[in-house]
Amino acid sequence: MNEDILFRYVTDNTDANETAEVIAWLRERENMERYISLKNAWVNAGLVFRNETATVEEIQEVIKKATKAESFTKTPQKISLWATYSRIAAVISPILLATTLWLFLGDNRPEQNMLEISVPYGSLGHYVLRDGTEVDLNAGSRLRVKEFGETREVYLEGEGYFKVDSNPNKPFLVHTPEMDVKVTGTAFNVKAYEEERQTSTTLVEGKVTLEYLNQQGQKMRLGLLPGETGIFDRKTKTSSKKPVNGLEHSWKDGTVRFKDLPFGELALRIRRMYDVNIVFETDFVKSNRYSGSLDINSPLEDALSIIRISLPDGVTMDTKDKTVFIRAIK
Repeated sequence: MNEDILFRYVTDNTDANETAEVIAWLRERENMERYISLKNAWVNAGLVFRNETATVEEIQEVIKKATKAESFTKTPQKISLWATYSRIAAVISPILLATTLWLFLGDNRPEQNMLEISVPYGSLGHYVLRDGTEVDLNAGSRLRVKEFGETREVYLEGEGYFKVDSNPNKPFLVHTPEMDVKVTGTAFNVKAYEEERQTSTTLVEGKVTLEYLNQQGQKMRLGLLPGETGIFDRKTKTSSKKPVNGLEHSWKDGTVRFKDLPFGELALRIRRMYDVNIVFETDFVKSNRYSGSLDINSPLEDALSIIRISLPDGVTMDTKDKTVFIRAIK
């Protein structure tokens, strides 16, 4: 396959004949892997050149360097992609706000072996799994990918937005510590941070079923339709549904939007976005509610300044190193 045609196909610049040629070429598995590698490298290159002027030749050079990196087809039983992929990241983006990887599990790997992805605080991650499923991971999240067989199973700690390729014969399962999400093909957001009391799933399109155990240890199911958010309370072991407010998965585009959110919960989001610790020396402030948005590319001080001006009288906000102190004036 002519590499120039592939570059044009990745960037949606092929004519009808070239598109048909590429699609036929992609039927071969090894060709699909090559295409995914190019496509993912292009996405990463876009992170560098979005706000800069670059020629097509310069962008192609970045892609070529990235796709010469080591393959993930022969990985150890457990790997940290953040560390292993740093060589490509160094070429592509000096300040890594997101990464896109093609994750491939070998056909003969033992079932207990898993691939692990970790996204640190202050970052976002975008990944393409072996079956074509796209996953966006929020800051402070971890995803373990089990080898895909009769089912497609992943284990999530944190928050992820999934766009699952439809395959009714191979259900896609997202396991969280307290709840499982079962789908065949759909787009949905799962939030399951350990430090939060609630686990939630927001359905964008398709259909999902939530499975969990109640206080009596009985398996319960809750079905969701597009536009619904299912919430599981870890303390009471009960579930509920509410309409989507459009803010649940805004984070995947680099902007956290919130409405009438208690400061205590907002502090957790700021902590993940900016990798800072927030200490409340005045607990009553946690119940203050805020509405607005935060851009992950904005400095921490910009986010804090919005909150600082609306603090109650007698309460101050001070920053030292990577810790923010909320305290009453004595």
